[in-house]
Amino acid sequence: MYELSSRDMMLDINPRQNRLYIRLQEAFRQGHEVRVRLPHGDFMGVPIYLDAEFVELLDLYIPTPDEGDDCCERTVWLIKLSEIITISLSTEYWSKDRLEQLLSQENEPSESRE
Repeated sequence: MYELSSRDMMLDINPRQNRLYIRLQEAFRQGHEVRVRLPHGDFMGVPIYLDAEFVELLDLYIPTPDEGDDCCERTVWLIKLSEIITISLSTEYWSKDRLEQLLSQENEPSESRE
């Protein structure tokens, strides 16, 4: 999980070159869910719009069969980038076996992976 601060926004003259914007742009292009923290709350969703000032997040709620509710919900959040305190990107989870597999692949010479 990446934690990025809006202070990155203030340090760069061009907002499209700061780390916060770049991470949001990656999530936008790849369709990954993000969680952003603002002074007044947290918001989650998949970026569906991004410019130098705003990000728009789409949050879909689809109930599981166990919940007994068949109502789906769509919420769209329009968030000013300069208000974002932190952002977290999708977290990946692996079994111990899968993690060991990934680590052993990293240690192999690059020719054997091609």
